Amino acid sequence: MTTAALPWFTGTSINPLLRSAHLSMSGHEVTLYIPWIEPEKQNTIYPAQFSFQTKEEHALYIFKWLRNDAKLPQAALNMKLAFYDAHLHKPHNSLYAMGETVEQIESLERFSLLEDNFTANKMNITSALYLPQIIVLEEPEHLNWYAYRNGAQSAWRRFPFVIGIIHTNYVVYARTESVSRIKWINKILQPIFGSLKAYATLGISRWMCAAHTHAIIRLSHSLPKLSAPHDDVSNVHGVRSIFLDTGYAKAITSRFYDPSIISATLIKNQPILSQTTPNLCQSSLQFRRRTNNYQHEHSTNGAYFIGKMLWQKGLDELGHLLTKTQQAYGGHLPGIFHIIGDGPHLESISRKFHHLGLDVSFQGRMDHADVPPYRVLINPSKTEVLCTTVSEALAMGKWVILPHHPSNTFFTQFPTCLIYKNHNQFIQAYSYALHHEPPPLSRFLRHTLSWHAATHRFCQLTAKVSTKKKKNQLLRPRHRLAAAIHCHLGRGFLGDLIRTVAGGGFYLGFQSRYVRQQKKNYNKLSSSLQQQPIAGNFSC
Repeated sequence: MTTAALPWFTGTSINPLLRSAHLSMSGHEVTLYIPWIEPEKQNTIYPAQFSFQTKEEHALYIFKWLRNDAKLPQAALNMKLAFYDAHLHKPHNSLYAMGETVEQIESLERFSLLEDNFTANKMNITSALYLPQIIVLEEPEHLNWYAYRNGAQSAWRRFPFVIGIIHTNYVVYARTESVSRIKWINKILQPIFGSLKAYATLGISRWMCAAHTHAIIRLSHSLPKLSAPHDDVSNVHGVRSIFLDTGYAKAITSRFYDPSIISATLIKNQPILSQTTPNLCQSSLQFRRRTNNYQHEHSTNGAYFIGKMLWQKGLDELGHLLTKTQQAYGGHLPGIFHIIGDGPHLESISRKFHHLGLDVSFQGRMDHADVPPYRVLINPSKTEVLCTTVSEALAMGKWVILPHHPSNTFFTQFPTCLIYKNHNQFIQAYSYALHHEPPPLSRFLRHTLSWHAATHRFCQLTAKVSTKKKKNQLLRPRHRLAAAIHCHLGRGFLGDLIRTVAGGGFYLGFQSRYVRQQKKNYNKLSSSLQQQPIAGNFSC
């Protein structure tokens, strides 16, 4: 179950979909549970050209994307999709579940695509009894903050094994979120209220993970521990084959191509047992040393940032770094800098960058695979957990320039990753990357980025934790107490009141009222259908 769905191209829509796809190709029966937004509200979250009148249309679009864009036709035939009602909460710019989710698992309406109707664009829909053995909650804290609860039947842990994957550092988001549009008021109040919100977010997130999971996987050490029964840190995300193919095609045409290091074996998704890789430097201070064999390149395709247009993504820091770079170059950046993406803060970000006099081009939303062949990706964000676009850029054989931060530890093993600690190191790295060809990645490093390797890491962790669960080494009384309190405190009017006051507002907060209204509408529809006469002539 995840918190977003295509065509909203974000990490929590793409990564869970690709994880499900690769698990289904491993022989597992997989259903991905995704949010459904009413057609009249879809334009608030999806690009203008996308509109789905039915869940069947939406499912068909996702299956086609898997087949055509992700190049996973077999996965599109293997896996299933199911939908839960969702609401876009504008203050958070996030989707949250509305009504029953846990309670409907056994009777989910699941959509699948049969091989003989791929061309006919028809779906197979089943509502047979469904008893999953493993539940994977992508962002378990997010999925449970404002969720409907109605006693023990609303507990995720009533299923045999529940594992959560933490994608987002909501604590940092809460700490840095503005409290007022008026700058001087925000400057005074934000440090106080930001800290309070951060502590509250951390406490509630720990509660949700302790109450509803058997284990969690944190993508990097930048995330705080969340009090789950079992906790692991591992990058269980990969990149699509299109990025690896692009990087491989670039590598074999490079003047530095070495068949003994760069092999097409990875493209075939075959496991690599040998880890014979070149020696890699771990510090950006050594980036000149590790690329001594790579000659100076006078031409460049430029640099870019890609991501959601939110100040929390480090765009304020990006403006500062580019300003320092521009000053170092005598008032002009070494070429236009490209900013790709869309989001609620786009207007204010654009205004700020133009006010700084930066030579920046805003290009709107774009799939990373469709971005022109810029040589350098810059991502100054320190709120990321493990940035997907950085992995994609590395796979495509680009330079990436990142701040020294725990969220970037995984990337330091790659020779094309340049780490900076201050603006002087950033300027050096930026200048060097623009004028030097990136060294090609070894076969092993490219395999490390693949979904094949990521799925293997995920399965290894799941097997390890499930063994502990069988030995009753996971749950403690405090975990059971956390679940009991949440599932019973969230019932009825009291639950609606708590959710509303906690930030859900008068729509998202009133989950119990929403469920009652849904059941009332369903009963009314059933009654009207039963009262309709059946037309037709019958004779013996």
